[in-house]
Amino acid sequence: DEEVFSDEDARFLEGGISAEQAEAIDFVNQQDDNNNEESIAPTVIDATLVKRRITSTRKALNKNEKQRARFSDDPSRFMESEAELDAEVRQLDFLSEAAHLYPVALEAGLAELCAELLGHENTDIACAAVEVLNSCLDENVQHSEKEMEQLLKGLDAANVLPALVQNLARLDEQVAHEQQAYYDTLLILENICNLDNTFKRKLAEATRIVNVLVARIQQKDVKSALDIAQNKQYAAELLSLIVSDTASPNIALQCIRMQGVEAMLLCLAPYRKKQPVKMSFDEEFLENCFDVLCRLVSLPTGKDDFLEQEGVGLMERLMTDPKAAKQAKRRALEVLDFACGSWQGGAVCAAVVQAGLLKHLFATFMKKPEQSVLRNLLGLFASFFRTLNPGEPERIRVLNKFGEKQYAKLIQLVGVHVQLFARRQEVQAKIVQAEAARPATMSAVERREYDLVNLLSLMDEGGLDALQLCDITLAWLSAEDAEMSKFILAELTKASLTPASVIQTVREMSTGLEDVVKEAISEGD
Repeated sequence: DEEVFSDEDARFLEGGISAEQAEAIDFVNQQDDNNNEESIAPTVIDATLVKRRITSTRKALNKNEKQRARFSDDPSRFMESEAELDAEVRQLDFLSEAAHLYPVALEAGLAELCAELLGHENTDIACAAVEVLNSCLDENVQHSEKEMEQLLKGLDAANVLPALVQNLARLDEQVAHEQQAYYDTLLILENICNLDNTFKRKLAEATRIVNVLVARIQQKDVKSALDIAQNKQYAAELLSLIVSDTASPNIALQCIRMQGVEAMLLCLAPYRKKQPVKMSFDEEFLENCFDVLCRLVSLPTGKDDFLEQEGVGLMERLMTDPKAAKQAKRRALEVLDFACGSWQGGAVCAAVVQAGLLKHLFATFMKKPEQSVLRNLLGLFASFFRTLNPGEPERIRVLNKFGEKQYAKLIQLVGVHVQLFARRQEVQAKIVQAEAARPATMSAVERREYDLVNLLSLMDEGGLDALQLCDITLAWLSAEDAEMSKFILAELTKASLTPASVIQTVREMSTGLEDVVKEAISEGD
């Protein structure tokens, strides 16, 4: 009679074994755990033991592969060798207790072995290999920088990264241990990227990780579309980490080509009517998606997709809808700042004005917002004047806003300049004092690093970035309208300042101070 398999049996048949045979493997593993613990967890770990264990696992893999090929139609004939292989792989996690022997393990073929195990037809074996790699790369493992560098180099040479991502794509998160393996794989990839920043680019170029993560982020979880599972949140976090590499813009471009902008907008849309629980996966997911979106819309093609997918409309609803998540209100403004930024942001700027957002933006500005919100608002104002053409209705509407109610917004803008300029002067005074105390024996490299720290301090603590955006807007307003120019001069005089305080900042901006800082940072790296 033809045997009838249940859904549970089907999962195991994908790996070549039935449910009953899988239970037998579990029984063997349990006996190993209960009766042979001392042999699996050696008290003395040396090079000989490492080589012996890796060689033993290799032999078990070869034996299993031969039996699988020979008895492909009869899984019961290779079940025992598969159980032996599973046990051999799992005992390799002792390696994390001896990071100083990683070079020995690599020489014995650990990296190549892991790459093959990750591609094993039985996902249980692949999951066991993930456990081993996760234990070796755990950030809590005590290791030297050289040891970890050698391990990463070995894993890279053996193409373990592509193997990890390929295995990730086939894991069934409805199965508990595969769901855990999915999480552990993301953890491994994150640890690798944090240990060596160049692996962000390698990971994106050599694997389909961006495709896999974008797809996982859009996947609906079991309970509902609004229930954010841990792995979904982690996928968004890893994607954010990878695309944030500004030194490799191709990663973000790859994400854009995968409809990344549309994916992020779809993921953020539910937060129009949803408040995530504080410190939850849901809240982290929201932040991660906004991080990715900010990076994508900073690029020209990302801006185009943002417009095509009606991103301005969604940001408008997130900022103005009373039911929208509080974090979403703040982050939506940040997205618009990035989308409108640079000379390619003109179309987005026009769309923002056409969406009727000026009323909300200026109302927020007049409430004396927190520093980060103020920075985004000033960025938008500067972008409006930088990219909207003279005579365009949208530019005229922005200009008229500053003239409303007897120049109330203009008074506020000058007040921001006064405040930021005073802070800048305080920080500059501290920097001058620090430079006077700088040791004369500093080398050229040390002096450059010292000066870089001072510049960054001025940009951050001194609010130079916000001051530049504020003053470039004041300069545009003065150039566009004679009456506004006179009013700005009068307001500066009231604060015992002259136009020179604005001109100084604009000149610094025009000479590319920000580019100098970025260049210095890249040289320092």
